[in-house]
Amino acid sequence: MNFRQKGILLLAMIVVFGSCQLRTLLEETTAVPVTGWHQDSFISFSFPVEDTIGNYEISLIIRNDGRYEYSNLFLFINTTAPGGQGIRDTVEIRMADERGKWLGRGIGGKYTMEVPFKTQVKFPQKGTYSIEVLQGMREEELEFVTDIGLRIIQM
Repeated sequence: MNFRQKGILLLAMIVVFGSCQLRTLLEETTAVPVTGWHQDSFISFSFPVEDTIGNYEISLIIRNDGRYEYSNLFLFINTTAPGGQGIRDTVEIRMADERGKWLGRGIGGKYTMEVPFKTQVKFPQKGTYSIEVLQGMREEELEFVTDIGLRIIQM
C-alpha cells in the first residue's frame, strides 16, 4: 500500500469513526428531599427532541445512602410526548446483592448506580418530552434515596 492509499484509508476511517460519536441529549440529577421521597412526589425531567429518526438510550441514575433499608427500588416512570400522549412503566432496580453488598459505585456510605431503562428508543414527534419518576415502594416517605437522575444519549 503506497502513501496515497494509506492517506485515503486514514481519512475514511476518521470520517467513519468520527461520525459515530454519541450525543448526550440530557444528563441531569435531582436531589430527593432530606426528609424522604413522598409516594406522591414526582421527580420531573424535560428535554427537547429534534431528531425523530435516530435511536436513543435512556438510563436512570440512582444515588442512595448506605442506610437505605431495601435491596431493591420500584419506580413508576411516566413518559409524555409533546402531543400529550403518555406511557407508564414500572421498573424494579436491584440495589444490593443477596449478601447486602451495594451494587453501585460508592465511597463514604454513598452509592451511585446507572441502570439502563430503555434502549433503541425512537421519539416519533419533534418537541419537548417529559419523564416523571415516582417511587413505587410501600413507604409513604422513602428514606435514604438521595438523588434520581436521567441520562439520554442519541446513538
